[in-house]
Amino acid sequence: MPIRVEFGPADDGVDARGYDIVTVEVLGSLLRGGTFEEVEADPRYLGDPAAPGGQASPDDATEDNPVVVTVTDGLLSAVAELTDAEIDAAVARWMQTEELQMPGWDEQTPEGHADLVRKLPTVAAAD
Repeated sequence: MPIRVEFGPADDGVDARGYDIVTVEVLGSLLRGGTFEEVEADPRYLGDPAAPGGQASPDDATEDNPVVVTVTDGLLSAVAELTDAEIDAAVARWMQTEELQMPGWDEQTPEGHADLVRKLPTVAAAD
């Protein structure tokens, strides 16, 4: 399910086609050393689509019409602090998670995952 990650109303976001918000936020929980339940408790995780500022469901995404979702501040903070070597190490750990062991992910390279991770703080900093 394709998504587009954005960081606020005036932001262009990052194209994250092929990723879903759960997979992206699993990276955040790995980096922060917390649990995914802590991610789910964050009010910015998915949000309530009916509430002002709520998000569309990733289940509504299609290849031609990706949904726009925001990521948690915890993910952005964790990624912003990483060096290139730390990003590579984090991606190696991320690739061992259940989410990235599912069928279809074997075509994605570590460099491809790292490229997405490197884009997150760059776009957020421009906001």
